Amino acid sequence: MWISDGWAIGRDNKTGHVIEDPAVFPSGMKNLTKYLLDRGLSVGIYTSVGPLTCLGYSASQPKRPGSCGFEQIDANVYVHEWGMSAIFDDGCGSCPQHDPYVAMRDALNATGRPVWYGIHSGTSPGSPNGTVANMWRTGPDLSSSTFSMWTSRLDTSTTLSQTSLAGPGSFRDPDKLEVGYSPRAVKGSTTVMSVREQRAMFTMWAALPAPLILSADLRRATSGIDAETLSTLTNLEVISVNQVRRYPYRF
Repeated sequence: MWISDGWAIGRDNKTGHVIEDPAVFPSGMKNLTKYLLDRGLSVGIYTSVGPLTCLGYSASQPKRPGSCGFEQIDANVYVHEWGMSAIFDDGCGSCPQHDPYVAMRDALNATGRPVWYGIHSGTSPGSPNGTVANMWRTGPDLSSSTFSMWTSRLDTSTTLSQTSLAGPGSFRDPDKLEVGYSPRAVKGSTTVMSVREQRAMFTMWAALPAPLILSADLRRATSGIDAETLSTLTNLEVISVNQVRRYPYRF
């Protein structure tokens, strides 16, 4: 399970400890992750390189804090206090005092725990992404669940420059799988891909290789995971193509 933007509300003025939004997580992040970990699940969390997250820059949102200048504090909280095993570091805002991706990488390594690190960074030839993170985004956010949208991401993920960056522990990230029905493309919408198109997307993501991270509503069969979608997501032959190797997290 990967918790995305919108979970943080501020920081403690004395310690710098990030504070969870009680309107979203009333029981607190530590209790949530313990609940999930006790059931054998791994948990990841979101942050961003600037003073605020991407949502934090929106006028309709609170000023949700990013990790600029707080990388070591955040890494210790995420890993040691909350038991996170994956971090996604988005690219909103700037952190001029240092390279925020390198700072977070070093902070995560300093925790002494294996942590999967994903970033939303530049993708130009010679980019250091492959030495900074385990995965990096190869384009903007997928903004709709359409066939043309994901095929364009497939194109940007298979350029020569992207291929040269990939290797053991380093993966291209063309964004989340739109298999099923996400909040931005509910079932019955004209922008939703057909079952065949969703299966094509799942297969291509598995073959890249790219992380198989699903963005869909799992709660209700009428708007989330139906029988056809479940058969796609549990296709062991396709999954085995993606999972044939196990690479270490740390650099």
